[in-house]
Amino acid sequence: MTGEVGSCRIDKAENECYMRVDVPGIAEEDIKVWTDSGFIFFHAQGSDLPKYNYKGRVFGGSISINPERFDSNGVKAEVKNGVLWLLVPRLKN
Repeated sequence: MTGEVGSCRIDKAENECYMRVDVPGIAEEDIKVWTDSGFIFFHAQGSDLPKYNYKGRVFGGSISINPERFDSNGVKAEVKNGVLWLLVPRLKN
């Protein structure tokens, strides 16, 4: 799959797959990313803002990857300007 799905975009390149997930207001240290059984999981809790009676937004989800084509152990994650960027390397055939 490639293209836009809600707040997630997936693009495949020759040596890797890039995934972009919008996570406004989330700092890199507040997001957890892990892999299991052909899925990449992510979860984050935004900061509470008591002044505005705001409990912080929760982000979470999973993205399916083909474990025969992509290296789930090599996933790299980075949060930049409210966007979670995931890079998943392709396995060498």
